Amino acid sequence: LSGGFGMGACVKMINSNAVASQTVAVGGNILFTTDKITSSTMNSYGCCVPFVQHDIGSGLFTISQPGIYRILVRANVTSTDTGTASIVIQSNGEGLQESLTQDSVATASAPASVMTFADVRIPCGGGSRTISVGNAGSIALTVTNANIEIRKIC
Repeated sequence: LSGGFGMGACVKMINSNAVASQTVAVGGNILFTTDKITSSTMNSYGCCVPFVQHDIGSGLFTISQPGIYRILVRANVTSTDTGTASIVIQSNGEGLQESLTQDSVATASAPASVMTFADVRIPCGGGSRTISVGNAGSIALTVTNANIEIRKIC
């Protein structure tokens, strides 16, 4: 790597997106179709292990290594209905309330841009966490240009 950064300075993260429009039902998850950036580490068997595992096209991300992770989400949303448009970052299916976004859709098909974040701690020997981004509102959402970044910060 150039610029004086060695491998120890490598950011441990995944960045995934979904550019195309998708309909996300109430209670459903945003699906991410492209992993733009992924990083991994070497395990004791000499195999590369990703810090965050994700199957392309899925809305589920698995963090299995201890640490503190910051999760950032951004998306454009609309709805053909009026009501509450809301997304939330979920850990093992449970909404992280500090990440809950809410916007009242008074006019059908009016666009909105949402952004949120949350921190998740995976303790040593604490197993893994499955991260997703769910529709926590009262109306189905049309989501475009969704992006999620999960970055190990310590």
